[in-house]
Amino acid sequence: MCIRDSAHAIGNVPINITEIGAEFYLANFHKWFSGAKTSSFLYASKSVQENLYPTIIGKHNNDGFIRRFFLGSKKIYGAILAINEAFEFRQKFGEEEIMRYNRDLAWKAANRMSEIWGTELLVRNSTLQAALVNIRMPTDDPKVAAWISEQLLLRFNTYLPPITFNGKVYTRISANIFNELADFEYGAYSVLNLLNL
Repeated sequence: MCIRDSAHAIGNVPINITEIGAEFYLANFHKWFSGAKTSSFLYASKSVQENLYPTIIGKHNNDGFIRRFFLGSKKIYGAILAINEAFEFRQKFGEEEIMRYNRDLAWKAANRMSEIWGTELLVRNSTLQAALVNIRMPTDDPKVAAWISEQLLLRFNTYLPPITFNGKVYTRISANIFNELADFEYGAYSVLNLLNL
């Protein structure tokens, strides 16, 4: 049995669920697809649907897989209804164009931030990246990096999560259609401002 958790895939990289061949495929719409928070989906292959039930059961338990999950469980209907708007938005601008813009901006922004900081990228091959890139921070002290992350949120209304890997501290940036290069430059210079306090 194969369960595929693809939280960062939908809207970020091309996906064909039937080609993956997993019995279960989970993803959300709010990260890259421009859907509302809490909007997500579960794909279950025909071979497992008969024995799959939601945690909250109701009067539709015997009405088939889709009705069992859609009508019988608690949910936020606004988030579900907003998924259509996200589809329309992505069709208007083009799925491939959005993914290309996000990927190219993330790569350009990561390189610009590493240039500003005098550091490097964790992975230096753009073909291995989507719209997420890890950049070494200008400090390798995890406590300083955590303080910077907190201060960025409190003082500069931005956020860079610190990640320690092999004794070095990185941060992961992500680019989306509403971002531009200046957003990332702002974050990079804000970090330097904090380090110079």
